[in-house]
Amino acid sequence: MARTRLVPLARWALFFMLFNFIGALGGALMMWIAPDTFGMIPLLALIQQNLPLLGQYFHSFAWPGVCLLVLIGLPHLSGAALTMSRSSMAPMQVVSSGLILLAWIVLQLMVVFGPNPMSVGYLVIALIEITIGVLWSVRNRKQRAAE
Repeated sequence: MARTRLVPLARWALFFMLFNFIGALGGALMMWIAPDTFGMIPLLALIQQNLPLLGQYFHSFAWPGVCLLVLIGLPHLSGAALTMSRSSMAPMQVVSSGLILLAWIVLQLMVVFGPNPMSVGYLVIALIEITIGVLWSVRNRKQRAAE
């Protein structure tokens, strides 16, 4: 059975899902393998200072790496898998992945690191993801209604 081609919104969603999964995987690996090489050690003090309840548990980048991979990487990987399998749940997974990324970035911007170009870029990407998921969901509803 031949697979139908992904609609443009699904292709964009797949791009952003994979982009964010690869970014989360790379970031987590960077935290685990060589945080000092990438100048990340001073960030631990910021986390400990600005998140007093959670910061006490972050004495290395092991747990922040796990959090990044689990909270950002896995939802984006599942969104990519659902999109590739043409699941009807894919648009909502794209929205939820975007909302999770948005919450993560807002936490970074407001509490931990303050404004920086990388976080602002990911904030824009999160908003794009949410928009793509909503538009894709609306398109699917209209298409089902027309059938």
